[in-house]
Amino acid sequence: GVVDSRIWARVVPLLADRFRVVAYDQRGYGRSPMWDGPYSPVDDLLGVLDGAGIERAALVGASRGGRIALSAALLAPARVTALVLVGSGLPGHRLTIEGTPEQEARWEAAEERGDPVELAEIDMEVWAPLGVDAELRAMFLENAEASNADDPATGEADASSRLADIAVPTLVITGAQDVPAINEVGEII
Repeated sequence: GVVDSRIWARVVPLLADRFRVVAYDQRGYGRSPMWDGPYSPVDDLLGVLDGAGIERAALVGASRGGRIALSAALLAPARVTALVLVGSGLPGHRLTIEGTPEQEARWEAAEERGDPVELAEIDMEVWAPLGVDAELRAMFLENAEASNADDPATGEADASSRLADIAVPTLVITGAQDVPAINEVGEII
């Protein structure tokens, strides 16, 4: 929800000699334009696979990407061979992330002003409490408009009640220093 395909730049070369690896930018992130109207992130993912001539794939997703991978495994199970979910979201499960009262006040003021950069600054404080390097900070800021826009995405499965329907090997990764809500999702999955 805050980064783009560049986050995988160090990982792709480690896998590319053994696997065909495709990393893409979701709508509004990285090199992909902002959306105009409702869309399905699962249909977008399947479209990327179709465009690359890939019928079945292991899906690796972080955060919102994990949420989309989970939905794809439920909506198009024949296309998914395995899942790797890193700090994943969970369709149908509302994340409760609490900032400090000062952050909440700044958030409300920034929303009122329509200031995506300030919203991204607060996102960084809340979602990355250990800090961010210059590259990650740039991604947060460049993707601020998309990450703070009302998400008109449709077509995601309610995975929270259907996790038992996922029949492929699944690796769930969370970080000890991640926000508690993400670790909670990892425990649910």
